[in-house]
Amino acid sequence: MTLTLKQNGYLSNKKVIMVGSGKQSGECQARMEEYGLTDDIIRIDMLPQKKLAELYNCMDVFCFPTMRKGESLGLVGLEAMACGVPVIGSHIGGLKDYIRDGVNGYFYETGNSRDLFDKMKRFFEETDMKRMTRAAVQTAEKYDSEKVEGRLIRIFSELKVASRMKRQKICLISSSGGHLSQIKRLIPVANPFSFALITEKNTTTADLKEKYETYYLKQQDRKTKWLPILLFINSLLSLYYFLKIRPKVIITTGAGAVIPFCLVGKLLGAKIVFIESFAKVNTPTMTGKLIYKIANQFYVQWPELKKYYPNSNYRGTIY
Repeated sequence: MTLTLKQNGYLSNKKVIMVGSGKQSGECQARMEEYGLTDDIIRIDMLPQKKLAELYNCMDVFCFPTMRKGESLGLVGLEAMACGVPVIGSHIGGLKDYIRDGVNGYFYETGNSRDLFDKMKRFFEETDMKRMTRAAVQTAEKYDSEKVEGRLIRIFSELKVASRMKRQKICLISSSGGHLSQIKRLIPVANPFSFALITEKNTTTADLKEKYETYYLKQQDRKTKWLPILLFINSLLSLYYFLKIRPKVIITTGAGAVIPFCLVGKLLGAKIVFIESFAKVNTPTMTGKLIYKIANQFYVQWPELKKYYPNSNYRGTIY
């Protein structure tokens, strides 16, 4: 089977489309040239959001070869599934939570290119593609944002602090990416009340300030050598933002940048409500383990996590 992509006004039939940028992408380009594969592979660095569906729709299968142990949900895999494209992915991070091996895609051994090739070969030679495509779409539907709001409202209404919300200012805080996608689903619920939004500053969050009262923290990555400096800056920003907003309740879906704000809030008398990430089914997040000790209300979205958080509340998933 071939993939068809409209590029620069022309239709090209290719077997592989490689998408990505950075050091590894450059290394792949060099390897393609070394083996004379440039005529068989389309390489794309970046695509605007509105073009992604066009890209996914030209695929038979989407390969997600991440090697990041800290990979969270992996939204690109779900985007592909939403377009009816099965996913072959690393057995790592959040991919383990939505790829069902042999049902809506396949796992391969992380970093093992031979195993990845074998799974791709198996897909084209042995798989019932129509069945796997249906399963991929059904998986993506569970994450459909239009189905989320009702579940979030139900969770939100059960919080012990809900009856006092009208008199108190709320702070919704999370990192960017998947954590922010979850916290944003609380905005329709928070709208009747006075609330502020805090997240990391990057190109994906810059427009939030135009819609809501929004404050930004520095983007924080545990693996960067600058982590101590970023943590110090975020601690100062957290204190400043807390004194400016004066929230009575802090609601967060987590990730590292939120920890200083939650600690400041706890010390200054705010109530902490933590909702553990939907992307984690069998293992807790680092943020969850830290904030569990100080949270007034702690919610998990999968019953398996109760063994890590025995005093948490389970009310189903938000998706």
